Amino acid sequence: MVCCYYSSTLQGHRLMYIDALSGGKPKEVITAALDFATIRLLSSKPGPVIFVTIDDSLFHYILCSLIRSTLRRKTVGIFLQPLGIAKNNTIKDAVKVLFLSLLVKLNLLLILSIYPQRLAFGAFKYYSEWIFDPAFWDLSEKTKLTNKIVTENYCNFKFEPDTLYVLFLGTISNRKRFDLFVECCVANNNSPEVKFLAVGEKYISQENIRDVVPDSTFSRFTDFGGVFIEKYPSEEEVIYFQGNAQFHWAFYAQNFDQSSGVAGRAYQLNKHLIVRKNSLISELLDDLDFPKIALTESEVLSIFESKRLFDHCSVNSTTTVKPIALRSHSLRVLHSSCGIS
Repeated sequence: MVCCYYSSTLQGHRLMYIDALSGGKPKEVITAALDFATIRLLSSKPGPVIFVTIDDSLFHYILCSLIRSTLRRKTVGIFLQPLGIAKNNTIKDAVKVLFLSLLVKLNLLLILSIYPQRLAFGAFKYYSEWIFDPAFWDLSEKTKLTNKIVTENYCNFKFEPDTLYVLFLGTISNRKRFDLFVECCVANNNSPEVKFLAVGEKYISQENIRDVVPDSTFSRFTDFGGVFIEKYPSEEEVIYFQGNAQFHWAFYAQNFDQSSGVAGRAYQLNKHLIVRKNSLISELLDDLDFPKIALTESEVLSIFESKRLFDHCSVNSTTTVKPIALRSHSLRVLHSSCGIS
C-alpha cells in the first residue's frame, strides 16, 4: 500500500521526517499550498494520507480528514508543536483543545503527537497516539553512511584538534537564544581551548522583529573569536558539523519551548547538549535517560566565565535507550494508524 505524504514545504526537517517515517516503504510525496484544490487532490487518494505536520494547517487537515473519513480512507496528522494550544493560554486555545479532544474521542481524527504521554499538556487528550520525534532516531539505519560523512570536509571548514567546539546549528534567531550564545562566546574571552561555531541562515521577519538578530550581534560574535558560516546546511553538512562538534546548543527561549532536530541528532551521535533547565527538550532527554547540561541563563554564562565547561567532558553522554527502539515504536504506531501490517 502506497502512503501519500503531504507537506506544504520541504524546508527545515520535513524531508528528513518523510524519509524517516516512510521506513523504506513505497511513498508518494505531495508538496503544494494547502488550499481547497489540494484538499480535493488529497481526498482522492485511496491509500493513507499522512500530513507531515498539522501545526500550520490544522483547519485544512481537519476538513480533509473529515471528507476522507466519509470515504472510509485513512488520514493521519502529525502534531510536531502542539504546545501552542495545549498550554491553554487563551480561551481560543482552550476551545481548540476541547474541539480536537472531541473529534479524537469520536475517532473522526487520527493525530499522532511527538510528545510522550507523560509530557502531554492540557486536561484533554487532543491526540490519538504518540511517536518519538524522527530527529531522535532517523540515523539508526544509517550508521555506515554517518561514519563516512563525518570524516569529509564541508564549507572549507576544518575542526582543529585538541579544541572543544560549541555549535549553534540552524536558523540564527533570538528565539533559539543566539543572543545568549554570543554572550557565552564573549564570556569565554577567546579561550584557545574552546571555540564557538554558528552555521545557518539569518532569521528574517517583519512580524517577530525581536527574534531577528541585529548585525551588531554578529559583529560582537566574530570580534570575540566566534566563527559564523552563513548558509543553509545540507543533511550531509548537518551530520558533518554535529559529528565533529562536542557541545551542541539547544538552549531555546521559553516562548519557543519545543522539540529540536539539533537535540535529536546530538542524542543519536552521543554529543553533549546545552539546554534550558526545565525546558521541553530537557524533559524529553530525561525520558530517554540521556545526560545533558541543563542550566539557567546565569548558570550557562557562568560555566564559560569560570572555564568549567571541561567539567562536563567527563560525563558519559551515552543513552541507555537506543534510537533503534524509538524507530521501532514510532513506525509500529504509524503503520498501525495507517492500517498497514
